[in-house]
Amino acid sequence: MLLKIMYLLTCRAFGLAVLVCRGDLAKDAVLLVLRHENAVLREFLHAQAAGIVAVDFLHVDTVLVRRLYALVFIEHGTRRMHLGGVTANPTGEWTVQQARNLALSFSERFGNIKFLIRDRGSNFTASFDAVFRAADTRVLRTAV
Repeated sequence: MLLKIMYLLTCRAFGLAVLVCRGDLAKDAVLLVLRHENAVLREFLHAQAAGIVAVDFLHVDTVLVRRLYALVFIEHGTRRMHLGGVTANPTGEWTVQQARNLALSFSERFGNIKFLIRDRGSNFTASFDAVFRAADTRVLRTAV
């Protein structure tokens, strides 16, 4: 599944690069192929959206010049945001506890999550991943 997404994105990138060197008729053919691949990718992501949750930290600067960090979970299928919690000093243990709280609030829906997308931040520990892996959720880390 993830391999298919990577394949389609790679094909699109190379297709656009080759498009510059071709004639008008060839460009029209390549554009038709790229439109088809775009439709396939859009359909695939739409079908999987119900099982995708993304998580990340947001920071908020207060009037008293303090920085607060908010842990936010986003359900892609419903486009709902769930506030995990707000703290001035997020730690790995705190992040794990917020993941457990999310699991309790989702109850039966927690098992329907197929993918969790997160960054490679130090606050997302192996224990954080374990909370989601216990529900057979695949944890995907972003490149950055």
